Amino acid sequence: MGHEIAILATSVTLVLGLAGCTETTGDGVGSSEHRENLVNGLITVKAGAYNYYYATVNPGFTNVRLTGSFGASGGSGDDIRVAVMDQMAFQNWKDGDTVSTYYSSGQVHSANFDVPIPGAGTYVLVYDNTFSAVSDKDVNTKADFLWVG
Repeated sequence: MGHEIAILATSVTLVLGLAGCTETTGDGVGSSEHRENLVNGLITVKAGAYNYYYATVNPGFTNVRLTGSFGASGGSGDDIRVAVMDQMAFQNWKDGDTVSTYYSSGQVHSANFDVPIPGAGTYVLVYDNTFSAVSDKDVNTKADFLWVG
């Protein structure tokens, strides 16, 4: 008999450059660097579950990266796993497959990240607490997409 894990997933979709919350820097000549916030503040990741955030990178954007930080509390280890992957890898990961990621923190208390994104497509930032059967995790986090375009 198999076991099922209930997954509570939170999803936010952000289309870069179209969400209306872009911060632009530059001298007004040529391309400028843009920043869009994907998540900022305290999130709760339920025991045995994960939260995820989508971002779509448009063609023509260059030097795209996802930067940020996180710190977890809750449970005996005050830890969380954070990963960045493309949409196809995310679908496979949800099915329990081993996938390639652009970033994987491992099971840690806190970290900073600066992840190069290879180009146009949809990417997923995942806060994973599936390893904890009992404890919810509170994660103080901020993640921004940056690009030139």
